[in-house]
Amino acid sequence: MPKRLRFFTVSLFVFACAPSNDDSRGCKVDSAATGACGAELSSTVVGAIAVDAIAHIEAGERSLEVGNVTYRVTTDRPDLLRVIDGTVSVPHCSRPSARVMALGPGAPQVRFEPEATSSGAKTLAVSVEAAVAKSASLVPFLDNVAKSAVLRGGGTLPVPEKVIELAQVAGGKTIWEVRYSSAEGTALRGNGATTYTLPKGTTSALVPNEKDRELFALSANDVGTGALEVRTSSVKLELPVRVVAPASVAKIVLFAQDEPKPSSTSATGADAGAKKSTQLGVLARAMDANGAPLYGAPFTFSLGGEVAPSGGEVLLYEYDSSSSARPLVATLAGSTVQGETTISAAKAPNLLREDGSSYASCSFGSGLAGLSSYGSAAMLVLLALGRRRRVARSLDGPDNV
Repeated sequence: MPKRLRFFTVSLFVFACAPSNDDSRGCKVDSAATGACGAELSSTVVGAIAVDAIAHIEAGERSLEVGNVTYRVTTDRPDLLRVIDGTVSVPHCSRPSARVMALGPGAPQVRFEPEATSSGAKTLAVSVEAAVAKSASLVPFLDNVAKSAVLRGGGTLPVPEKVIELAQVAGGKTIWEVRYSSAEGTALRGNGATTYTLPKGTTSALVPNEKDRELFALSANDVGTGALEVRTSSVKLELPVRVVAPASVAKIVLFAQDEPKPSSTSATGADAGAKKSTQLGVLARAMDANGAPLYGAPFTFSLGGEVAPSGGEVLLYEYDSSSSARPLVATLAGSTVQGETTISAAKAPNLLREDGSSYASCSFGSGLAGLSSYGSAAMLVLLALGRRRRVARSLDGPDNV
């Protein structure tokens, strides 16, 4: 019997994320410097919220009070918008933000009213747009995030504009993103409004994130075919699911991020150490006999004969211009094919084991390019935070609606 699952994602924090080139839904965008708080890092969260979904909203002004200010969050249209966070504590120079649930289409107002103990703070208001979702589509989340990276030899990562089949390798998992649009074609944000019916032989788990994305990780356990149904109160989408054995993988392609030219990493004096190493990434993708992608393969990687931690599709390594290029090989248990490239690694690489969940809470510039140069330190912090905050909730038990 298929399993019906209802995913409710409850996000606890708002990250100041740089918007990616292709997906700024729920992102915070740069604006000018203001006031005594110094340079402005982000402006309000933008984008209409899908009816029945939960998303973050943020006031357009920052709190200039010294210390924390507690705001009471209310709305003028409780019939259209339910406030999830009734009170929020906001530090100096931060914008009040809260989670809300859209109950109906419209543009209700949310007010952030300071409590009496914060007499110097002023009431802030923001209009929130909500719309009914009229269409839905699925995209492979990890590939979509990585597609803007500058790859070796000027190559590009092919990402289908419209997924018509979920094809996965048995024994692995991958993250899919559900995207909803209004009748006018406007992308809508929010999560928690979706019900899934899974095919036999698969299990799924929500992917918590602070970007108001509807994400789920689909684990493919048994070889076979079936259908996945994605449903809200206003939209229904059904897609075929095909799970193949590792022996069906005809090709393994490694999409390696372009390494810096040696001249660009050379330096003298105090800057030499800082510019020597850069964090880069390699994405492995399985292909079938027709050249179509097969997602979620649990690859094993080896670098110069040394086996790296294995079980996923992304390898992160520290590039070092002084290191000789060594062969990086990706193999898959049960398959006779392998993928190969070369990388100049300063030390043994680390595998991102968990299918890209660590990327769910932030767009990091242009795909994997955000791992390089100045973005590498911030990304490593996000990876660590993502692992610590990940909710270990299994949804493969009895039917839930």
